[in-house]
Amino acid sequence: MGKSGKIYGSGEAYINQRTAKIICLNAYSEYIYQLINSRLFIKYITRLSTSSAQANISNKDILNFKYSFHNKKEQKKIGDFLVNIDEKILRIDNKIKIFKNFKKGLLQKMFI
Repeated sequence: MGKSGKIYGSGEAYINQRTAKIICLNAYSEYIYQLINSRLFIKYITRLSTSSAQANISNKDILNFKYSFHNKKEQKKIGDFLVNIDEKILRIDNKIKIFKNFKKGLLQKMFI
């Protein structure tokens, strides 16, 4: 019910309690990553979450998610396209941070 992330390469990573690890054997991993971050999937898991201090869903709930998957070639095209957009958003976010820091520096110089 929290955030999702990707692990690149074959490095080690620690999985905390109530964390799911998804290994894509017959699907394109970038496509699956985009799918689990989609409104459709988030809406699905939000409806299923248990009402406790920390909302949880089970692995079975994730496996029961019904979706018509595109073929692997289309998955790659869609996944790569969306990753490209994510990278552009990240570059723009970084530029915004740089300009905000620049503005902050100018304001500090103006009013000291």
